[in-house]
Amino acid sequence: MERNLQYLVYAAFVWLSLNIVSSLQAQTRLGLHVTKEELTIWRQRAASGPYKTRSDVSENSPDDWNRIEKNAEAFKASPASFRWGGPTLLEGSGAVKTGGGDDVRLQNEPNGKALAHHIRDAAFVALVDENRSDRKQLKQAVKAELLQATSIRSLDFTNRTFWPTTRFRDLNPLFQTMNWFNNYLFAYDYIDISDDLTGENTFSSEERKRIDNWLLAAAEFAQHEQDWDINRNFTNRSSSSADAAYTPARKWSPSQRGGTDLLTHYSASGPGHTVYGIMQTFNNRRMACYRYAALVGIKLGKTQLVESAKRY
Repeated sequence: MERNLQYLVYAAFVWLSLNIVSSLQAQTRLGLHVTKEELTIWRQRAASGPYKTRSDVSENSPDDWNRIEKNAEAFKASPASFRWGGPTLLEGSGAVKTGGGDDVRLQNEPNGKALAHHIRDAAFVALVDENRSDRKQLKQAVKAELLQATSIRSLDFTNRTFWPTTRFRDLNPLFQTMNWFNNYLFAYDYIDISDDLTGENTFSSEERKRIDNWLLAAAEFAQHEQDWDINRNFTNRSSSSADAAYTPARKWSPSQRGGTDLLTHYSASGPGHTVYGIMQTFNNRRMACYRYAALVGIKLGKTQLVESAKRY
């Protein structure tokens, strides 16, 4: 009886998985994470909910659309209020300072209003609300801020004084900077989708080239830093296929904190597994870098960035 139940559960899981995959394949992709079907749902929700106003689904359910619209309105009123000027704390060599200290987090990373949520949301509103009277104005404001960001010297990732290679790994401020770039990339993509649907041309060819090169330089730097750092831990990762078995370059000892081995978890049934240094090599900080690199690779047709992220 128990085995029959297991078979039934397995069969149901397979059926559900196949239906999900089939549904996804049937959708029409418009952008990096937007399909035609999703856009239709977003437009319906913007008009009548759910998740348009607080508690319109259940008690305390979020008012996502109202929040996004407020961010867009604030951005339109004063785009410069939400700018990040890039890292300002430098080493003696002129390189952006890295590390885990509060000085780095406060001076070399975007914080508060400068996290690029507002420019992203303004572009999203311009895409979703096709009948909005100031839609073109929002798109022009987003374009202006994208172009302004490309002129920030400390966010020029071709500048090896600010950003020397084989140094940043997965440390502050690189991964948070890539989160910021990711929101700018989404804003750019939303405007492109809107242009495709409306026949408008928000960007000139020269403006597009300037933005593309800026986004690409950051992606290639982030990807290089992660691949370089991870490859050092294996003897064959850089030359193997993405699905190959990698050979560790050395024997790893348990990670410790205060002289005590780190564990995966603690529970009433006993301690979890010992954490080794190699396990901490793969983390969400690196994921922020690889995510951005992969999305730029997809957007600009750079296969190397996509394959690098797939390998990770």
